[in-house]
Amino acid sequence: MEKYFFEAVKSYGRVNIPKVGSFSWNKGNLEFNLFSTYHDGKFLKYLKEELKWDNEKATSLSSTWFSSISDKLNEKKSYMLKGYGTLLYQNDKIVFNKQIKYRKNKILLFGLLSVLFASASVVIFLLTSSNETKDEDITVSFVESKETNVDNVEASNLTLIDTDSIEIIDSIITPSILKNPLPVIELQNKYEDQYIIIAGTFSKKSNAIGLYESLIQNELFSCKVIYNGSSLYWVSVYMTSDKLKAKSFLRSHKINGWIKKI
Repeated sequence: MEKYFFEAVKSYGRVNIPKVGSFSWNKGNLEFNLFSTYHDGKFLKYLKEELKWDNEKATSLSSTWFSSISDKLNEKKSYMLKGYGTLLYQNDKIVFNKQIKYRKNKILLFGLLSVLFASASVVIFLLTSSNETKDEDITVSFVESKETNVDNVEASNLTLIDTDSIEIIDSIITPSILKNPLPVIELQNKYEDQYIIIAGTFSKKSNAIGLYESLIQNELFSCKVIYNGSSLYWVSVYMTSDKLKAKSFLRSHKINGWIKKI
């Protein structure tokens, strides 16, 4: 969501994060104002008009993201806006530490080092090749049996290197498993007499999955997508058989949602 938010900042000049502050784009510089904390609706407008999200999806995902920033600032006194900087609580006020962007210089340095390494490799290869040619000429001229032995050793070494490289590739590829698989859509009759805290209700499954992925990505809650069997998908962030526990969880985590008994 950070990417879309700062695109909106550049597009509108200034956009507020409710209860936190506002970001503005001034002559190529990102600035933060801690006094402008009202909900100006610009980020929601950007999601709907520029990204063509429907109102339900845009409202749900933006409000969840805003709440996660406020909650983490209260809990951990900091929130990282990936690629841009960090919001911090310092002396009872919110400040913003901008990230120094050195990626371009880093890429140029890496490219220069790559060229130098490639040039050195070519020189070493040419020197090695000329030495090997001289050695082979001497071997053929004087001791033919030694040439045969050298060839055999080189062939066996090549076989060993190929095998090892295959094993290394396998060891890297094997653990590659999807970290955030799509949610399993569960039917409500599986959880009868349970109280759930709902972060969003959708008629479209794709919108429910979108909110689920946003919550999972930010590691906020243990989420489920529950289908009522007819027309609605609920994105649940907490489940219990005790209504009082559900109320306590809703209050303590300041969730923008509601409690429903299945």
